[in-house]
Amino acid sequence: MFRAWIAALLITFRAATPGYEFSFPRDHGSHPEYKTEWWYYTGHLRTDAGRRFGFELTFFRVGIAQGEKVSQWDLRHLMPAHFAITDVEGKSFRYYERMNRASPFTADAAAGRLDVFNEAWRASTNRDGSWRLIAGDGKDAIDLTLRSRKPPVAPGALRRPERRSPQLRSPRHRRAAPPSPPAPPWVPAPTGHKA
Repeated sequence: MFRAWIAALLITFRAATPGYEFSFPRDHGSHPEYKTEWWYYTGHLRTDAGRRFGFELTFFRVGIAQGEKVSQWDLRHLMPAHFAITDVEGKSFRYYERMNRASPFTADAAAGRLDVFNEAWRASTNRDGSWRLIAGDGKDAIDLTLRSRKPPVAPGALRRPERRSPQLRSPRHRRAAPPSPPAPPWVPAPTGHKA
């Protein structure tokens, strides 16, 4: 078993090189052949009373080893996550972090579709194509449904293809529906939808 683990560490990850051709929704999912990837969401929220908040929810997947698994508990990926809330009028910034090894029980990212989670935090695609973001800690929480206003754009899309970065951005999103009356003033109440 020790020999298999050492062999897995020696396998290299694929390099992210210019010219990658994206295909969606497949490329919203994980690409475990690469060492590092992330799903990064930021936004501005306003309550009905006009109070302003900012949020950030980020999931990372960091490759540790590749190769054939000896058990489902083999360490293949670490899954850090970060959640933050900015209360603009309250002039406060609060952040929370998670760090787990990838497993079906603690944190993981699906290949072929957007479904990444770390404990109870999650980013996933709903059946209608909208995205759902869920995170909470301390007195802060979000449960948002987002719809893209524009198609995804690769950074440097106007550059020559050989100089484009294999990263992706979705430029504008809008909240799909107004939130129900929230517990904290900026958090849409749970909809009963299971992610």
